[in-house]
Amino acid sequence: MQNFAKQAVIAIENTRLLSELRESLQQQTATADVLKVISRSTFDLKSVLQTLTESVARLCEADMAAIHRQLGTAYQEVATHSFPQDYREFILRNLSFESGRGRWSGEP
Repeated sequence: MQNFAKQAVIAIENTRLLSELRESLQQQTATADVLKVISRSTFDLKSVLQTLTESVARLCEADMAAIHRQLGTAYQEVATHSFPQDYREFILRNLSFESGRGRWSGEP
């Protein structure tokens, strides 16, 4: 019985370590992808941000992701991943992407 308990503890620890190894590998792969795009397209910020958005979505296991940049008091979408076109158009038409108290950006 004690040997079985020891083996179970070892198996659980091995499973945890394997999970951590997979997560680390995913992060390194995403970093490598972004760095590869940066090195190839020094002057093409859009492709870098697009690759970054895709990598973030994959790492977070998200269905969709977006990056916005601040322009004055508003935000402009600069990269998206997996947003349906009609959804993107609806969001851009109907949501205010302005900073300020009580806004989604959380800025004062």
